[in-house]
Amino acid sequence: MTAPTSPYTTMFEGFRAELDEHYDRRERVIKASRDLTSASKRLIFALQRTRSLARPLPSSVTKAAEPHHGATGAAHDALALELSNSLRAHRYAWQVSPGLQEFVEAATFGHYLRHQTLMSFDEVQKLWTETGEQGQGGEGMLQYSDYVLGVFDLTGEMMRWAVLMVAVWGSAPSRDADEGAPEGLRDVLRDMRDMRAALEALDVPRGTPLASEIGKKTDVMKQSVEKVENATYGLVVRGRERPEGWMPDSGGSAEGRMEVDSY
Repeated sequence: MTAPTSPYTTMFEGFRAELDEHYDRRERVIKASRDLTSASKRLIFALQRTRSLARPLPSSVTKAAEPHHGATGAAHDALALELSNSLRAHRYAWQVSPGLQEFVEAATFGHYLRHQTLMSFDEVQKLWTETGEQGQGGEGMLQYSDYVLGVFDLTGEMMRWAVLMVAVWGSAPSRDADEGAPEGLRDVLRDMRDMRAALEALDVPRGTPLASEIGKKTDVMKQSVEKVENATYGLVVRGRERPEGWMPDSGGSAEGRMEVDSY
C-alpha cells in the first residue's frame, strides 16, 4: 500500500525549493558584501598614507591600493551575479548595504584627496558599475541611502587624515597655493563643517530604519568635526611651542599627548 498523496504536496515542495534557493543566495550575498567591505577598508588604509590634498595620488599609494581594487571588482562581480534583476536587488538590499556603504566611503575619500570635492551619487554609481572585471553590471544595486550613509562615514576618514596632517604640518591641510589653487583656499575643517551642515539638514521620516541609522552616524560625525576643531584650535592657542608630532587627545585635554601614526 502507498500513502495517499495530498494535492498540496507539490505546491509546498515548490515553496520549500524556493525558500532553500533564497537562503542560499542570501548567504552568498552576505559573503560577497563582507568581501566588499574588507577590500574597501584596505583601500582606505592605503589612501590614508597620502600626504597631499587636491593632487594626484602618489605612485606608492596607487601601487598599494591596486590589489584592493581587484578584490573590490571580484566582490562586485559576485554581487552582480546574484542580484541580476531589480527585484532581487531590492529583496537583499539590507544584506548588501554595509558593503556598498564602505565602497562609497572609499570612493569618496579617494576622490576628495585628489580633487577636494565630494563625489556625487551619479559619479559613485558610474564608478560602481565600472568596478567589475567586465566593466558593467550592478545597475540598480546602489541606493541613495547607501550613498548618504557612506558619506557620513567619510567624515570619520577625513578626521583621521586631518588630525595626522595637523600634527605633521601644524595646520589643517588645504590646497597648495603654489599649485595654482583658486583664491579663498579651503581647508579640511571648513569642508567638514560644510558637510556637517548639509547632512544635518537632511529630512528623513522618523521611525524608519534609515532614520535610526542616520541618527547614530550623525553623533559620530559631530564628534569627528569636533576632534579636528580641537586639534586645529589647540595649535592656534598654544602656538608652535608644542613638539613635533604632538596631537590632542580625544577628550580635548589641554596637556595633549604624543602619538605616532600607525599607517
